[in-house]
Amino acid sequence: MGSDVEAGGRDARPHAVVVGAGFGGMSAAARLACCGYNVTCVEKHATPGGRCTEIVREGHRFDVGPSIILVPSAYFEAFASIGDDLNNHVELMRVDPTYTIRFYDGTKLELTGDLQRMETQLESMETGSFKRWGEETCADISYGHDNLHMTLENIAHRNFYSLFEFFSPLNAFLLHKLKVLRKHYNYISQVFKDSRLRSAFSFQDMYIGVSPYDAPATFSLLQYTEFCDGVWYCRGGLYKISQALAKVLQSRVTCVWKLNMS
Repeated sequence: MGSDVEAGGRDARPHAVVVGAGFGGMSAAARLACCGYNVTCVEKHATPGGRCTEIVREGHRFDVGPSIILVPSAYFEAFASIGDDLNNHVELMRVDPTYTIRFYDGTKLELTGDLQRMETQLESMETGSFKRWGEETCADISYGHDNLHMTLENIAHRNFYSLFEFFSPLNAFLLHKLKVLRKHYNYISQVFKDSRLRSAFSFQDMYIGVSPYDAPATFSLLQYTEFCDGVWYCRGGLYKISQALAKVLQSRVTCVWKLNMS
């Protein structure tokens, strides 16, 4: 960071350079601009969006990067930070059932927000599994909500400048609650005896390229976000959100774009 010199003289505002105009980069640029920074956003591609872009062929639109949304609140917060509302620009639709898992023996499981439907499915596969799923995993609303939001507030959304700051009594308590030292598949195995259910509630770790046998049990939070926050689709493709944020950023705050910087 530093000060920026332009034709009219020296800009007294501190200058911040954001590398990458993906959704995260644009969100950071928006927040910095609202805090009084003169922001330059550098992107190697010709348009903002980063990995979240699209290909259009013969009137058909294809998402190149992500195609669904987890934790939609993060997207709403980005727009709210510059005084706008995501709903003013795009239409989000909840995907329910989220997906259908088909097993080797011909049976299937649909992950849905309908608790009665979930109970019927789980109990048909393993007696008592629905109750244990609710009590022992992050699908339990209060447990999952508290763990997720306490983690975001006290760890993910904070800067730590020393190990002593990170390993506070509260964070040590959170890390214990999140079962960071247990493997996810091992943890799920205490909830379900049926191998199909063990797989169904641990394969989500592979979203980020980690094996359930190696991932910490903390990743159970993925099931909480899918079940309680839902999985969402943006009509017209996720690139519409990147386009909307770029448009709002250009109209509401001062941000210099430098595209095609590869």
